[in-house]
Amino acid sequence: MTLAKFVVLLAFLLPLAGWTLHLGRGLWLARQLAPYGAEFQYRHGDIVSITFGRGSHSFGDPQVALLTSFGELQTLDLDGTAVTDAGLEVVDQLPQLDRLTVRVDQIAPERERRLRTTAKHLIIEKILIIDGRRVLHEYAQ
Repeated sequence: MTLAKFVVLLAFLLPLAGWTLHLGRGLWLARQLAPYGAEFQYRHGDIVSITFGRGSHSFGDPQVALLTSFGELQTLDLDGTAVTDAGLEVVDQLPQLDRLTVRVDQIAPERERRLRTTAKHLIIEKILIIDGRRVLHEYAQ
């Protein structure tokens, strides 16, 4: 193989290898969260939405650091988790996040005010549980 053919082959294969590594990293991250009942939505190979269901009570503040690896995350639903107000520090490290869903007791008023001033595009949905059903308590932008 001549050097010119080798360079052309590399120019073709390197972007494909990067895409494969990118997908592999995303799948690895998804596997880390799957035991906690996380559900994902993908766009162009990136995880853009994570929703934790009611069986996600084992996902709490110690695990929340895993979320910082999802740089393209746009929607995050922590309603079914044990994440507290302290764990919500991670929201500052998610630059693309535009929708956050939490239980009313998960977010302190001070953090909510700070998030509203630093991330003006962020929509915060606050949920109440009434008779075992999720009820939207407050929807604010």
